Amino acid sequence: MMRRPSGSAFRILVLLTVAVVLSASYVGLVDLTVAHQPVATVVGWTDTNFSGKWTLAATGGATGYISVANGTLTVGSSGRVAPGGTLSAQNFNIPSLNLYQYPVLMVTVRSLSVYLAVRIELWTTATTAWPLVLSTFDDQSWHTIYVDLPFLGLTGKLQPHLLELGWMGIQQPVGPNEYVQFENLSLVRLVGS
Repeated sequence: MMRRPSGSAFRILVLLTVAVVLSASYVGLVDLTVAHQPVATVVGWTDTNFSGKWTLAATGGATGYISVANGTLTVGSSGRVAPGGTLSAQNFNIPSLNLYQYPVLMVTVRSLSVYLAVRIELWTTATTAWPLVLSTFDDQSWHTIYVDLPFLGLTGKLQPHLLELGWMGIQQPVGPNEYVQFENLSLVRLVGS
C-alpha cells in the first residue's frame, strides 16, 4: 500500500510544482512577447557611415588599428592585448545630443571572440566617462544594442566631449588580428510596442 505524503511534505511538493510551472510560463511569455518583436525607432542623430573623425586609442600596451569600409567601423588588434587592455575608436566631434527627444543610443556590433568584451563609453567632460556597454558575445553574429541613457543618469541636452567604441581584453591575452565591428550608430527614440 502506498503511503500518502505528510501534510508538510505534500505542501512542499505542491509549492515546487507551482514554482516550476510559473517559471516555465514566464519564460515562455517573455520569449513570445519580447524577443521576437522588432523594435521600432525614430532616429534623431546618426553616424551610420562613421564619416566623423575617428582616432585610435589604446591602453595596457595594446596596439591596433581602426578602419571604416561600407558603413562598418572596425577596431582591431595588431599585437597581443592583455586582460584589461583596451583598443577603441574615439570621436571628439559628436554633435550636441537632445536626450529629451532621443534618449537611446543604438549600435549594432559583432565580436570575434568571447575573450574580448565590446566596450562603449561616452565622455561628458575630459575627465568624466560614462561606461555604457561592456559585454561579451558567444557567437560572431551581429547584435543590436540599445542603451537607455536616462536610466544611467544622462539626461537633457548634452554636448559630449567624446564617444569611444571599442573593446577590452578579458580572461586571457588576446592575440593579434582580433577585432570588433560597429554599424548603425544612432541616437533614437523607441516607438510602439
